[in-house]
Amino acid sequence: MRHQQTSFQDLKFGDFLHEVWQAKLFLLVGLVVGGVIAIAFVISAVPHYQARMTVGPAQAFNMQGAVRDRDAVGESSFHTIDQAQQNFVRFQVIYSGVSVASLLLRDPRVVEGLSADRSFTFLDVQKDWNPRELAAYIERLVWFDPFGETALKSINYRHSDPIFAAYFLQQIHRISDQLIRADMRKNVDQRIAYLERESAKAMNPEHRRAMTDLLLEQERSRMLVLMDEPVSAKVIEGAAVSARPVWPNTYLVFGGFGVLGIVMGYVTFGAVQAGRVSRYLSSKHRRALSYTRWFKDDGSNNNVDYEERRRSILKDITGVRPRGFEKDSG
Repeated sequence: MRHQQTSFQDLKFGDFLHEVWQAKLFLLVGLVVGGVIAIAFVISAVPHYQARMTVGPAQAFNMQGAVRDRDAVGESSFHTIDQAQQNFVRFQVIYSGVSVASLLLRDPRVVEGLSADRSFTFLDVQKDWNPRELAAYIERLVWFDPFGETALKSINYRHSDPIFAAYFLQQIHRISDQLIRADMRKNVDQRIAYLERESAKAMNPEHRRAMTDLLLEQERSRMLVLMDEPVSAKVIEGAAVSARPVWPNTYLVFGGFGVLGIVMGYVTFGAVQAGRVSRYLSSKHRRALSYTRWFKDDGSNNNVDYEERRRSILKDITGVRPRGFEKDSG
């Protein structure tokens, strides 16, 4: 007997629809269960607002960052350095560092806002923060989005308190820029002190004139650093908060859990059907064995109905006609 096997590739669309219709009760139950889970998710979730601040590279504090250097033949030359872009990249690196986090924790308003942040109502809030934990928190929840091919970036952050979300971004920007400013001022002061010492030692008028030019340039750089303007990231658009919560997304939550419930219902239906088929085949096999023990191999039984049933069962299971029935085939 040739066994017919139905593969997934041979399954027609009509057969699939028929199977789905048979599983409609399981699909409906799965959809209801998914809806209930989605409702519980939305109720227990704490709504979060998103704050956004647009920043870009600040103007170079020393007019294209011209640095005087001497080439191999001893003539002076200028190399243009995009210091504004370098400072902007540095801002994007240190904003989530431990140094920024340690200064943020000195602000009681920041600590209070962080202590109230949680995703679900049943979760405990974190009261005690240290710089490393806050740095990891900023790296995970504060991110940059590019503006196409431009150098502008948007800083984004989500929090349950919209006012704190905007304030937190402002503080991150202010402290990061201040750290870069302080480091730049330290470097400028060191260069000025060095040029003053070398200028006093210089005996050659040309060298002294070159030292004086560099010293004037560094004095101007220090003046610009001390000005109350960003030196790394210039605020293009201040921190603005979304009018409505952006998390949780109700449509996405209900749609996702609904589809998941339907899939689980269909899987459950398949498992139930597989169990039924397995039990049916197992019981059929047991009946076949019992008939095999009851009937004699010589075919001396007078019960024709049972004899026919025995032959049919053994033929269905083994695919071979039982012994004693070869003569019936003629």
